[in-house]
Amino acid sequence: MNYLRTLALIAVFFAVFPCLAWAQTDSPDPAEAALVPAGLSLSGSGRTVWLVDASEQTFDIMQFEAGKEWLSLTRGVTGSVRWSQGSERFLYVITGADQGVMLIYSPLDSTPRMAGLPTEGASLASAKLLGGWAGNGLSRGDAVAGQLGPSLLLLGLPQGDNAAPTFWMYSTEWTQFAGPEGLTLTADAKVFCTVAGGQIYMLTGDAEPTLWHESTPGEWSTVATPELAEDETVLGLLSLNDVPTLVTTTLAPEPEAAADASDGEATDPAPDAPVESPAPAEAESTPDDDEAVPAVQYLVHLRAFSAGAFAEPATVAIKDVPLALPAEPQATGHTGRVLLLWAEGDIYRTAVADAAGAAEEPKNVPLTSFVDPDPANVKLFEYFSYGLIGLTVLLAIAGRAKPATGRGVPIILPPEFRPSGLLRRIGALLIDLLMGSVVWTFVLLRMGIPLEEITSKPASEQSAFLMNHIFASEPATMATLVVLAGFILYSAVLEKAVGGTLGKLIVKIRVVGPAGKALTWREALLRNAAKPMELITIWLPALFIMLNPTRQRLGDVLARTLVVEPSGLSLQQIEDIRVRMQEMGVATEEEELAATPPSPFDRDDER
Repeated sequence: MNYLRTLALIAVFFAVFPCLAWAQTDSPDPAEAALVPAGLSLSGSGRTVWLVDASEQTFDIMQFEAGKEWLSLTRGVTGSVRWSQGSERFLYVITGADQGVMLIYSPLDSTPRMAGLPTEGASLASAKLLGGWAGNGLSRGDAVAGQLGPSLLLLGLPQGDNAAPTFWMYSTEWTQFAGPEGLTLTADAKVFCTVAGGQIYMLTGDAEPTLWHESTPGEWSTVATPELAEDETVLGLLSLNDVPTLVTTTLAPEPEAAADASDGEATDPAPDAPVESPAPAEAESTPDDDEAVPAVQYLVHLRAFSAGAFAEPATVAIKDVPLALPAEPQATGHTGRVLLLWAEGDIYRTAVADAAGAAEEPKNVPLTSFVDPDPANVKLFEYFSYGLIGLTVLLAIAGRAKPATGRGVPIILPPEFRPSGLLRRIGALLIDLLMGSVVWTFVLLRMGIPLEEITSKPASEQSAFLMNHIFASEPATMATLVVLAGFILYSAVLEKAVGGTLGKLIVKIRVVGPAGKALTWREALLRNAAKPMELITIWLPALFIMLNPTRQRLGDVLARTLVVEPSGLSLQQIEDIRVRMQEMGVATEEEELAATPPSPFDRDDER
């Protein structure tokens, strides 16, 4: 009969509370639920690649090393990012608007050191930055190529639009020098710069790019103008194996299965073959279309510069890329090869290509923009927590808030019971939490929380991501509080009605009051109101249970309740123990309660 009552009560709780949470809001607008970062910056050299994901007020940093997985270096750093540039040893992040600072990060170290921006000469703090490079071996003046330490090179316009560009270089201190004489750039100009052989190379222009070279300090010359196809897009000028290399891309339809089935291999397009760009109508397709998004190939073209000219391009095909993606991926050097980054909806992917025409299969990057929680929703959760604390205090002082017995001696249970062990209690809690998690997951999915993407993060970051997404949405916050309140009432009502939750009944333990009696409403609510606060620090209830001879956690101590399990004794053994207790003058629990002076908080009709 008890089990039927238990199942009926469980059905009520698990039917009512999801509906209450569901009613808190309508389905979120997909546009509002989308995670589209405000800005991505990919850079690096050698074995290390850096990815800075910046929003308006915060930024995240991820790091990738050859042969390893992407790692999250830091999340939610406060500050607006103006520019970031990475090398194998350092990541330089310039933050702030007017008088900003530069943060210098090292691999596997989330604590940066700070450096000020130059104050003499042209102002870097207010300049429009167009390009940059970071690495070793930059040679200018009396310095010897390859013997210098890490350096940062930035290119920008300190005097606004249509101005002469200025270079800033940082090693241990800032220096600056002018760009090519007579060259002016606009604020939206497409400029790339790199260092190879200890010397600076700069690429300007888009449709007809020009390569500049500083052979000696202050001596600039135009050395080459690569011939690009009409639909070819410049991704960057990189130093691959210390050789300036122009990286461009085009899009091409995914070829059909190879006609030469006997070979079992698909033939990549020839480097000099004309490539037909996708039609504009197709390029506007989105992942929300009913029809499947067609796949395309990225054709990546690598042109090495040597002997005063660009070599014929080596073309690498990156296959199976959805057509509905940004027109330009980002590219950086990585172990003498090119690492590409692009977006497919909310998923970011990378692929590595080399000058020999080989490419690795695209891989997903575990990247999600760090959502800023709404302070109002955080306050709402805090008020809920304060309410639980207040309820716990009121219930503790409004009833029998006394030790386990009126005289402070250990509880003497009837011989058919014994305090339940820690393992059984953990098992019961896990069963109940599993059921609660099913309800909570159902509610969060209804709220549009990207659980699948969050669970793909490292375990150490999942809780922070989840709570930030919840607190960023008022409906998700309210629904979470409704589920939490429902879990408290679920536990209290079942413990009052049948002595335990479903998890406790499965592992054959129950909750009792003094003398093994059924719980009162005050006892059931009090011990469960304290439970969420105890679960925040898992060690606290476990510590109480292990150190307390009666195996009571904090909520049990406040409510004067016990979690018990069958002692396993036979009826004859139980009777023998009762007889010996009477012979030894040990009072039973009923006699202890009868001998206890009444408390001014007790009510005559409570028991």
